Amino acid sequence: MESKPKVVSDMLDRALEQGIIADYVLMDTWFWFTKAPLIYEVINKCLSLIGMVKKLRKCYVYNGENLTLDQLYKMAKPQMNKKDILGSIYVTLDSGIPVKIIFVRNSNKRSK
Repeated sequence: MESKPKVVSDMLDRALEQGIIADYVLMDTWFWFTKAPLIYEVINKCLSLIGMVKKLRKCYVYNGENLTLDQLYKMAKPQMNKKDILGSIYVTLDSGIPVKIIFVRNSNKRSK
């Protein structure tokens, strides 16, 4: 039995060895995939990761402060002329990985 980051890393290696050219890895809504161990695996392959995060009490570092997603949303730069993108902000995970968080409208519940 292998860890999830190891399995995904091996799958990416096989895909790249077969000649698949990629800049990004898109993860589905499965929460586990947007955690630091897998993010490290993906960026070590010179790829970027796109994934969703759950709204937990987890903190992100912004200008030296630990902030929650709710706090970051209030500070995020609005995206003009993009109706479903509500804002974005660059932060650092507690593991030191720099990330860009993009707040999007929930297509199933437009009020969220």
